[in-house]
Amino acid sequence: MKTKSIMKYYLYELKNSILTFYFIMLQGCIATYIIYKLSDGKVYSTGIELATIIFIFVLGLNLFKSQFLFLIQNGVTRKANFIGFVASTPIVIVFAIIDSFVSVIMHNLIGYESMFNTLYTSSVHGYGLIYILSSILFLTAIYGSFLMLGYFITTLYYAMNKAMKIIVSVGVPVFVLIVLPIIGYFLNIDIEAELENIILSMLGVNGSNNVNILYPIISCVIIYTILSLLTYFITRRVAVKE
Repeated sequence: MKTKSIMKYYLYELKNSILTFYFIMLQGCIATYIIYKLSDGKVYSTGIELATIIFIFVLGLNLFKSQFLFLIQNGVTRKANFIGFVASTPIVIVFAIIDSFVSVIMHNLIGYESMFNTLYTSSVHGYGLIYILSSILFLTAIYGSFLMLGYFITTLYYAMNKAMKIIVSVGVPVFVLIVLPIIGYFLNIDIEAELENIILSMLGVNGSNNVNILYPIISCVIIYTILSLLTYFITRRVAVKE
């Protein structure tokens, strides 16, 4: 089975979920507009991009096991399976285009402020052509990294045995919420503030008016690449199991 066929298979698997998601989003936008009009403009709306990020992450979490088993049973190699999935990830561009245009429409209707414009308002003024193009690039990078993150996590969990799943599921939150703060206390370092600074730096936002929209794009490309490589190595060695 060629890469193109595998890519089409993954896109077919995504089709119904995507259509359902945007149908719900459409209903939400219509409801928000109606409420906005009925309340004389006292309703403020935001979060379209955040909803899409969560949805894409969940998509990634549900794109390995059944698809992997189906393709393996049909003679598809692990390498071809992974390449086919990666070839299907540009679907996030469609998400980015839709969300960018929806944000422009909602801004004109109810004064909606997109996540992108909120972060980079000093670099991109208004909701014109520059905003649309910049937003599409930004959202494509963000969405792609979250799709790969979800895929990496579900691949990793599939490869682990039950004991390891429990250790990771409990150990990671304990390390982040308890161990890191303790380490920061003894080293006299504000771990939360340091992590916040790292995230803001990756987003190209340093707390002043100096922002750079290339930073998040580059950061997300690096994250996507690292997660892709890790997922590839796991996929090459994972045992087939129901």
